[in-house]
Amino acid sequence: LASAYSNMAEISFDTNNISACKMYLELSITADEKRNNYEGVYYSCLRLAKISEDENTDKTFEYLMTALSASKKTNNINYEILAYSEIADFYNKSTNYKRALKTYLIVRSIASNNMLEDIKNQTDKKINKIRAKLGETEFLRLMNEIKNKK
Repeated sequence: LASAYSNMAEISFDTNNISACKMYLELSITADEKRNNYEGVYYSCLRLAKISEDENTDKTFEYLMTALSASKKTNNINYEILAYSEIADFYNKSTNYKRALKTYLIVRSIASNNMLEDIKNQTDKKINKIRAKLGETEFLRLMNEIKNKK
């Protein structure tokens, strides 16, 4: 049933019927949750987050956090890294640089611990973009706060 809803969501998206797409993705999530299909929940939540990112930041954040929770239940490190990365990007776009940096550091740590150099390097580039945006003094202040858990 969840697959059917997901397919209907894609058709709705392709025909620019975004409200129907969201409705079908929500139904897909509900069906996947009932079957403990965390991979399905993960994908549908990430899709909903992308679709709603310019409309409702609270809802977008909720979808991202649900995707992260589902990713952890799949035991697939790539899903977890992507979920954290999407959350960090969300914070960055929202100009919440401290939370963005903190979350990028989580991504970097997971990537380093799993010898995923490409992801670590991509994350370093994102961190350095924030550094360039903020300037060295503010960047170091935020990093120090993160390090000291303020």
